[in-house]
Amino acid sequence: LMRSYMARKCDIHFPLERKLSRFLTAAMRVYRVPEEEQARVLAFIQSLDIKTIATKVMYKLFAMLEMKYDFKLSKDGETEVTR
Repeated sequence: LMRSYMARKCDIHFPLERKLSRFLTAAMRVYRVPEEEQARVLAFIQSLDIKTIATKVMYKLFAMLEMKYDFKLSKDGETEVTR
């Protein structure tokens, strides 16, 4: 179930919010979560700023990778000059 949602990229016709909602609905139905509980979960998820959360997670991940490997993540379109 998750693989099929991960394989399809988000676009204007299938934005992240709709993709996430459909995935969670399908997953909860597989486990027979009551409709009322599904509605509460979806309402909570929709109240979150998913894109901001994802961006913060990715920056933390890259910061951890910078400590382990020899590279630096550029910010705001900067490019690193290598010698």
